[in-house]
Amino acid sequence: MSATPPQLKARKLPVQARSAHTLTVIFDATVQVLLRDGYSRLTTTRVAERAGVSVGSLYQYFPNKEALLAAVMGRHLDHIGEAMEQACIAGKGQDTATMAAQLVDGFMDAKLDQVGLSRALYQLPMALGRDEQAAQTTERCARAIHNMLASRKASLEAQSMAVFVVTTCLIGPMQTLLTGHEPTPENVAALRVELKQLLLGYLQQLLGETKPQPHTVNDSQ
Repeated sequence: MSATPPQLKARKLPVQARSAHTLTVIFDATVQVLLRDGYSRLTTTRVAERAGVSVGSLYQYFPNKEALLAAVMGRHLDHIGEAMEQACIAGKGQDTATMAAQLVDGFMDAKLDQVGLSRALYQLPMALGRDEQAAQTTERCARAIHNMLASRKASLEAQSMAVFVVTTCLIGPMQTLLTGHEPTPENVAALRVELKQLLLGYLQQLLGETKPQPHTVNDSQ
């Protein structure tokens, strides 16, 4: 794991409840400004105004907007990682349908619990370490998923393609849903059903509950 670049590091972390509250207000304001104005127009001054704090108070924690956004992203990704770990613990040793439901509900609920933040963070450039932080969270989720699946199939390798397939099936559709228009309840419900069906079928085959379907070749192609 590579070190965080100096320009993306926070100056200090809150140790008192009042400071923690101030930081939460700053984070919330950052998301609001990012959604309203976009990354290029987001400034620490605008965030401070939105949060109702002085720019000096903001600079006590973050030296620039890049460090602020990296911290907001890190907190969100920690939330995702924690949610997936808890979902996989709940699904460990359970039947396949429960495993599939835990994976889908755990991931979707975590993303939708902070839907504005989830949508806003997709705007951030890779220079802020977005892809690196996301990769670290994906690895964290992959370990949790592997441990859950290994409770039913001990021979499953930690770096198996199966874990990659499961994580990709969760991440890709949610990113597509959130980077378009604001998701509707109908779209969210439909995606939840489809993902559960998709993962259930895949996990049933992976865990030996159904036989793999033979590949067929269309002679006309």
